[in-house]
Amino acid sequence: MVDREIGDKMVLQLLLCLLLVIQVRSSPTTGMIYCYGELYVYADGQQILNSNTAYPTASFQVSDNVQVLGVSCRKAGSNGRIQMTLSNGIKTDHSWTCSPQFEENWFSPEFNDSAWQEATVSLYPVTMFPVFGARTWIWTDNTTDDFAYCRKMLKTENQEPQCKCEDVQQEVTDLKAEVALIQSEVTALKDLVNALQLNLDNPADDGNGNIGEGDIFG
Repeated sequence: MVDREIGDKMVLQLLLCLLLVIQVRSSPTTGMIYCYGELYVYADGQQILNSNTAYPTASFQVSDNVQVLGVSCRKAGSNGRIQMTLSNGIKTDHSWTCSPQFEENWFSPEFNDSAWQEATVSLYPVTMFPVFGARTWIWTDNTTDDFAYCRKMLKTENQEPQCKCEDVQQEVTDLKAEVALIQSEVTALKDLVNALQLNLDNPADDGNGNIGEGDIFG
């Protein structure tokens, strides 16, 4: 009975630790995006933002578990440009791929963008839009293209999501250490329970035929 209660306590502690880690890893990432024209933003194939004003600067949220971000922009001026920054450090840069041509399901994780070109990056004064704090703008290799479809693979389906900051990583490390300590305590308690049970099943004999307490009590 005691052994079972110890096991239940350990399971509860492990579940609480697991829930905390899941909560940390599934917290949303915030982002800001600018597109001089009609804008669409996708996360894993699902549209999460649409804006068609002349100067759309918009905010949005995505899960840390998202695999692919997709952005399409139909330019309203002479030159096309897209700028995005996320709270986890991701931004529009050379790691994105872009195409001027629409393709079916281009925003889905399963889409093969190997034929797409690396995004062309332009630098603009940060003072133009200080809310972003970055100067990297992307488009196709021809800024006069009317459309740009750009995407970025954040991680593969089986890749372990990473913590966003050192504080979270330290918290997870501390949780693992606490679980290890609990496991050690449970092992010690189990040994004590087994010793007590053995003592009850096999009372000690002092050599004179007297049955007394076992060695566990000194």
